[in-house]
Amino acid sequence: MKHKVFIGIFAAIIIVIMALGVVIYFHHSPVEHGQNVLTSVKDKKILFYGRECPHCKVLEKWFVKNKITKKILFVKKEVYHNRQNLNELIIIAKHCKLVADYIVVPFLWTGKKCMTGNDEIMKFFEGQLHEK
Repeated sequence: MKHKVFIGIFAAIIIVIMALGVVIYFHHSPVEHGQNVLTSVKDKKILFYGRECPHCKVLEKWFVKNKITKKILFVKKEVYHNRQNLNELIIIAKHCKLVADYIVVPFLWTGKKCMTGNDEIMKFFEGQLHEK
């Protein structure tokens, strides 16, 4: 009899712990998470790219040729194989009023504005070089 009571109490404790874990896990709503991401990337330049993306490879060669990574501070985040980076890209793109189905890489967050495609991104970095 004592064994059954012990098992019942133990099971109740496990259920309470699991319930607390679920509450803690889902404590932040997606909206709050999105606001946290936007706050953390404000005024940061972030280039989102895909490892296998042919346009991204062209852009990378242009960066090397023009020594962009040595002259301008920005962060590169791979999105094809990194779910966290992809989620960050989606949050930023939605902030720029882009529809999720039309988000492409390369994608640049300037800290204030979203840009896609090599031409627009190259033009932005060329402008940054001339400001220095």
